Amino acid sequence: MVVVSLAAALSGVAHAAEPVRCSLGDKYPIRSVGPFVTMENAGYTSYNELRGAEVIVPAQPGLQRVVSYQVAEGVCDFGERNVAVSVLPAGAAFSVRISGTNQQAAQEILRHAQQLVGK
Repeated sequence: MVVVSLAAALSGVAHAAEPVRCSLGDKYPIRSVGPFVTMENAGYTSYNELRGAEVIVPAQPGLQRVVSYQVAEGVCDFGERNVAVSVLPAGAAFSVRISGTNQQAAQEILRHAQQLVGK
C-alpha cells in the first residue's frame, strides 16, 4: 500500500515538473498567419500601421480562454514581453490578434508567429 501511494505521489511530481507548452500550433493547429494591421487616422491623412500578427485557428472548445491566458502570461513566446491579445470569432475559426507596443515589437511578434506554422 505504501508503494502505491509513493508511486502516485511521484507521478504527480513528474506532471508538475513538465513545462506548460503554448497551445497555438500544437493543440490548436494554425490555419494561417498574417500581419495585424490597423488603419490610423491622422487628421487629413490615413495610413496603415503594423501592430503584430493575426493568427487564424479553427474554432475549438476552450480555445479562446486558453490562448488568451497563455499569450498574456508569456507561455507563448512572441519575442516580446509586453503583448496584448484579442481572440475574435471569424466564421468557423478564431482570429487571434497579438500586438506589441511599437513597430519593432510588431515585426518581432509577426516573425515569431510565422514560425508557429507547421509546428
